[in-house]
Amino acid sequence: MRPKSLYEVIAIEFDDVREYSFCSEIGYSNYVESYKLIKLSNGLYYISLDPFNEQQEANDKDQDIVLSSSVSMDVLVESKA
Repeated sequence: MRPKSLYEVIAIEFDDVREYSFCSEIGYSNYVESYKLIKLSNGLYYISLDPFNEQQEANDKDQDIVLSSSVSMDVLVESKA
């Protein structure tokens, strides 16, 4: 869990997924250290769970991405801190 995170575990749901790309390796962690969530000018949502940089724009070097018409989140476990 990130030190400043309010949530320990969340579930993210994407509707009408247009594109996705995930790469997994042995020993890959389920923890997300940083992310990028942007509403694009065409109305679609772009999320990267492994962004190349912190700029609020889609980048070809971002990894673990989803492009969808909507995104929702449910908190499954809140932080104890």
